[in-house]
Amino acid sequence: MKGNIPKVVPLKTLDTVETLKAMLKMAESGEIVNFIASGFTKDKDVFIAVIGPDQIEHHTLVSYLNANAILRTVRAGCEE
Repeated sequence: MKGNIPKVVPLKTLDTVETLKAMLKMAESGEIVNFIASGFTKDKDVFIAVIGPDQIEHHTLVSYLNANAILRTVRAGCEE
C-alpha cells in the first residue's frame, strides 16, 4: 500500500515570491499537473485557486494540507 502514497516534496523557502517562482518553473516544465492554493491578501481577504484536479484529487490535496497543518501544530506543542 505504501507504494500508492504520494511523496511529499516540500518547497523550503520563507519568501512568497521565491516560492511562486519555483512553482512556476515546475509548472512550465510539466512537473505540476494540477494545483490548489489559498492565501491572504494584504487586505486580509482570502484568495483560492483550484486548477485542474478532479474531485478526488482535490480532496487528496486538501487532506495533505490539513495533515501538514496538524503536524506543524503538534511539533510546535512538543518539547524537545
